[in-house]
Parts: sequence; C-alpha cells; structure tokens
Amino acid sequence: PKAPTTPLTEVDPELYNDGYDWYTFRVGDGPTWCTITPETDRVLCEQNEAAAQYLPVPPAEGCEGSYGYQVQLFATAPEDGSKIADFVCSGGAYADPTNAATLNSGERVTLEGITCFVEGTAARCENEAKNYIVLGPDAWAIGS
Repeated sequence: PKAPTTPLTEVDPELYNDGYDWYTFRVGDGPTWCTITPETDRVLCEQNEAAAQYLPVPPAEGCEGSYGYQVQLFATAPEDGSKIADFVCSGGAYADPTNAATLNSGERVTLEGITCFVEGTAARCENEAKNYIVLGPDAWAIGS
C-alpha cells in the first residue's frame, strides 16, 4: 500500500511486546509478520518463501541463503553505511510469530521512529524521513 485508504486506528505497541522488548505482529490474516526492535533501531518484515506470490527477487551478490522474503528498515541511517532499507540474506526466520498478536487492516503501530500499518495482507512501515518497506504475499516495495 502506498498510503492508507481509510483513517487508521493507533494501536498500543505494548500489545506486541514479547517480554524482551521485541515487538512482533502478524499482518492481518496473511502469512507476513513484522518485528520492531528498538535495540537495533529497525523493523524487519518477513514471510515464508512458499507464501510469496510475486516474482523471485534476484539475490544480492554473495548471498547463499534465502533472499526476497525478509526486508528491513532502519529508523535512521546506519552508522556502518548499510542501506537504510533493503532485503536481508537469511538463513532462517528472524522472529517467531506463533504467539504474536495481529495488527489488522486499518490499524497502525508506532514505536521508536517507525510506524507500520496494515492494509489487507500487506504491511507498510516508514521511518520519520519517509523511507519505507512493504511486504505481503503479493507485494513488496522499498523506497523513500
């Protein structure tokens, strides 16, 4: 989603706190989930490879793991010069969504400079500079 199609309801981020200050939410009734981790100043959205209905994303050079199913966004530009938003080369799930609460379509959560909202089965997360990521079974996007 480029922008919400209806007014959004703000949801308390503590509903998604796993007890270790990782905030994981399921994206609507879809196969995607996102985790905001204030300690690393980022959000990472992910889904199982089998759930993706979009064309495969060509892997980054040197990536020998899974690619195109995890995308991250930092609240501010990383000091090490990494991209502020990008796909992640992965060897497995970043977070376990098994017990995560759902952020429903039309809801928004904001934490530590990152805001995420859900429309249908896709999530869009932005930082205060308007860099963003989108992930859902039939869509992905990275931009500013």
